[in-house]
Amino acid sequence: MMDSDLVAVEGPNFSAAFVIENGRVGRCAPILRRDLAGKTLEQAREIIARKGWHAYYVKPRRDPMTTIVKVQVGGKYRAHVKVTHAEGSEEEHIVDGNGVEGASGELTIPLRHPADAVFKISEEPVE
Repeated sequence: MMDSDLVAVEGPNFSAAFVIENGRVGRCAPILRRDLAGKTLEQAREIIARKGWHAYYVKPRRDPMTTIVKVQVGGKYRAHVKVTHAEGSEEEHIVDGNGVEGASGELTIPLRHPADAVFKISEEPVE
């Protein structure tokens, strides 16, 4: 095993990931922190199996990401995020705030190397 590996986790209502650093769970998605943060790899495996989640290692990409942009939305708001990459491709995302039931309020957008993009973000209240 390398010094750090990315592990994806899928549950009944979510997909998330965490990083194994030197045999322990290091950085992890907010939904996983309470259960997995700081645990050994073996402890994490036991917890994932007990909860009926599915986990797998994510292979590194050929075009490594250099920059990650995180959008955080608080309260009962919805953000519309439009990303235009330097080569002209576009992505659109919707992020519900952490005050909206079932929403994490977070979105992570990795940028391809070299990182060059324009973001347009608008926000609206959610009833």
